[in-house]
Amino acid sequence: MDELEARRRLGLQAGAPPASVFDAHHKLASRAPGLPRDHRQAYLEGLDNARDVLLGLEHGHGGAWLHWVSSQQGIGVLTATGVALATITVFSNAKLAFITALAPLALGLALWASMRLRRTTLVVRIVLACALVASVFVVLRRVSDPGTHSFFYGGDVLTTTSRKSPFFNESSIPLTLDPKTGTADESIYPSDSTRLIVSCTQTGVFKHSRTLVKWAYIAEGNYQTYWVPVAYLGGIDPGEARILRPCSDWRWELQNLGPP
Repeated sequence: MDELEARRRLGLQAGAPPASVFDAHHKLASRAPGLPRDHRQAYLEGLDNARDVLLGLEHGHGGAWLHWVSSQQGIGVLTATGVALATITVFSNAKLAFITALAPLALGLALWASMRLRRTTLVVRIVLACALVASVFVVLRRVSDPGTHSFFYGGDVLTTTSRKSPFFNESSIPLTLDPKTGTADESIYPSDSTRLIVSCTQTGVFKHSRTLVKWAYIAEGNYQTYWVPVAYLGGIDPGEARILRPCSDWRWELQNLGPP
């Protein structure tokens, strides 16, 4: 399609500004629903081609690339690339996950291309939109993962000298399954050297004490699903204990999708 034919199809004079091209395209495209179904697609593609010619997209300004992207093949390649990158995100570590930020970009480009030349059905566009949202969630969840922290308990006796501490005179490290009640459901004794891998923290109580206690969730190992008092972790490794984030932090909310 040459420029003269493009102007004729959109009803524009020579030298029409881009705004006029878009206005004319939109006005004529709005008539498509009233056309017979078998003529509608060709009519819309003709308008799109005329618009692209007048905007210079057909002549050296990325026109070939745009048309490939807008083709069924281009949309398929972009969709497959986006899904593959989003899947890799689940198995990659946080240091490499930034590469998979390209997943939303690929799916977003596929969605834009599917709408630009109207070569896909509404169902396909809805699926692409859902895949785009899901990829953004997956990538953000992986990149923002705070990670776990490891504490090695070597069998030392960890006691507190403060009578105000709820752990005063405790001969072992108490573990609970519910920080809200603080019941000692398990204990780690001085003879039990072990590694505690914890994720986030939550405030609760210990037994019948009124003093609030900060507990850390054990994410891996023999004591997985138990909670250990952060006070004991501070006795093992003060530096690591100080950087633990609460389970209410948005990063952990995004990771756990609920309580850990």
